Amino acid sequence: MGNLQRVAPILNLILTQNLNKMNMIIYEVNLSIETVLETSFIPWLKTHINKMLKFDGFIDASLFIDAENNHTSKNWVVQYKVESMAHLEDYFNLHAKRMRKEALDRFSDGFTATRRILKVEV
Repeated sequence: MGNLQRVAPILNLILTQNLNKMNMIIYEVNLSIETVLETSFIPWLKTHINKMLKFDGFIDASLFIDAENNHTSKNWVVQYKVESMAHLEDYFNLHAKRMRKEALDRFSDGFTATRRILKVEV
């Protein structure tokens, strides 16, 4: 077996992984939560994140707290790694309304959320 035949599967794997990264999207949700709700909101949010990760194309998530803001509200950030924009659009079309409603029904006016979409550059 020639050298090229031996390394071809490895090169194919590396190229596939890099192409997947080129299509990857970060879906970021920035939350401002009233301090009095934080003890109930954050456990709920962690469960919510786990539900999100069950949707097709949602690969991973990270939860951050803004270490500088500690006043009447706390700022939290959730970053979801999504396989592609097509997967994120499927989420928006099929699930987003229901998932957002869960938070609004439970916590009403005790939080605000803004969202942005970031494209991963390799």
